[in-house]
Amino acid sequence: MRPARSQPNHQSKGAVVFSALRRKIEDGHWRPGDLLPSFRELARTHKVSLSPVVQAMGLLEDEGLITRLPNEGARVTLRAKASGSAPRSVHLIGFLHRTPGARHSRGAAHEALLGALLHRGDLDLRISTLPSENYDEIFLRVLKEAQEDAPRVIVFAFPEILPEGSLPLIHTLRARGHTIIYRATGTDIPECDRVRSDFQDGQQQLTRFLRERGHHTILRLSTVFTDSVFERDKEAGFRAAMEGGQAHTEIVNDTGMNPGDRVSLVAGLLLRARARAPFTAVMAYNDFNAAVVAEAQRLLGWSELAITGYDDTWEEGREFIRRNHGDQAAARPPLATVDGRRAEVGAAIAELALARVDGTLPPGPALRTIPQTLVIHSA
Repeated sequence: MRPARSQPNHQSKGAVVFSALRRKIEDGHWRPGDLLPSFRELARTHKVSLSPVVQAMGLLEDEGLITRLPNEGARVTLRAKASGSAPRSVHLIGFLHRTPGARHSRGAAHEALLGALLHRGDLDLRISTLPSENYDEIFLRVLKEAQEDAPRVIVFAFPEILPEGSLPLIHTLRARGHTIIYRATGTDIPECDRVRSDFQDGQQQLTRFLRERGHHTILRLSTVFTDSVFERDKEAGFRAAMEGGQAHTEIVNDTGMNPGDRVSLVAGLLLRARARAPFTAVMAYNDFNAAVVAEAQRLLGWSELAITGYDDTWEEGREFIRRNHGDQAAARPPLATVDGRRAEVGAAIAELALARVDGTLPPGPALRTIPQTLVIHSA
């Protein structure tokens, strides 16, 4: 438990800043979910150094009026702690990747999820933001520690693949009265509340797009997570839409590789696959992988392949592609891709969590399915 902060005396600069900020929150100048100005902006506004602002923000956090997130700042959570309503408990756990303005990337889902939870003024929200390094180890430790808490709604913030050892801990948490809500992308736990993206339909739409354009021998690239929900669903959609054609799937094990090595790996994979079947189209596992395929094709001197992506992150990731693969790779998006509607995924998870808090969901696991949308860049 975090020790209580010492209260500033009534004449201190920290006390003055704290009182001014608290008054603005209680008066509605900043509403639940609003992002407060940066510490430096507040210091300039109140004509003080950073130290009184840090002290004031710590006291606001102790009173439950704000929530501070790494690399973001502080957002208003509660209008007043003594509101007379019972606290509503939600524990948000995961790798929170916030990207203001994002529409399609993982950051879009996190924006929608956090925005909805922070907007609720009566919510007792705990956030465990996990680092990308040693993620599995820390995730498991947080789950073990959560077993000692009073029953609450636990939301996993998009660990796409649950670390090994998670399932026994999840079952223990449920047995102790906790509710688990998550996005069923990697592991499907039917007894938990979950949101699923309709990957099977998305892959079918993408495959039909190629079939309608005369491509009947198609190579689909898969990630190494072949047992995951998303890869199983995408493979099923691909095979269903390829009836009467020649469907081939190759696994791309490029985890941890640098961009140049990824291009070489995919070029070798394409050569071996072409020796087995004369495919005319390649379905990359996402838009970034589509850029790698395009570079591999250029390296091989091929020009006839039709390349599709998945997840519609090309535009948002164009600078990343340019930096890693050059201007030519960033100039041309895949022929088509699929919009996973990630903001809707985040909103649906938040909706389930708040419905559990309010007691408006019937007993038994709830499931929300988010449709996918075909996006055509070039006919």
